[in-house]
Amino acid sequence: MKNRIKPLEKPLSASTQELMDKIFPSVLPSPNLYRLVAKNEALFGELVESKFIGKTGLYDRKRIAPDLREKIVLRVCVISKNDYEFSLHEDTISAQMGVTNEQLKDIKNLKYNSELWNEKEAAVFDVITPLLQSEKVEDHIVENLKLYFSESEIIDIIFLVGLYHTVSMMVNIAQLEKDNYKQ
Repeated sequence: MKNRIKPLEKPLSASTQELMDKIFPSVLPSPNLYRLVAKNEALFGELVESKFIGKTGLYDRKRIAPDLREKIVLRVCVISKNDYEFSLHEDTISAQMGVTNEQLKDIKNLKYNSELWNEKEAAVFDVITPLLQSEKVEDHIVENLKLYFSESEIIDIIFLVGLYHTVSMMVNIAQLEKDNYKQ
């Protein structure tokens, strides 16, 4: 695959590297996606300085449990066909956020194995799929979600889904090559 929009080349400028160090461990090379966004220096700086992007990804305000948040991100990647972002998370933070290897394998399936997910997780997955496939979600699916989450929490979840769907669009346009973090 050839990048349609190439990420910044390394080494990065001192100011860009300083921003990158705030959101990604310096022991690892910066991801292609982050270096792609950094091509728009003003946007990248605003995202980092406002803490809109941080060490655990976009918009992590700690209102969604870390493991559920990571599972939402991964599920959005699957439904949005964003292999790049899925691999980035799988290779860097999914395990430390509490996603098991068995769950990582299963979440890739459109029809997930309900035995691997609790009712809250299943309720979220059941919203993500139609939301991203058609933007239409049946009433009974929303009512089920409301059994486990407040309306405020649902707004946070849907906002997160939308943000990572936007990432999928950016990755699709740029045709980013996967980062190789596996040893």
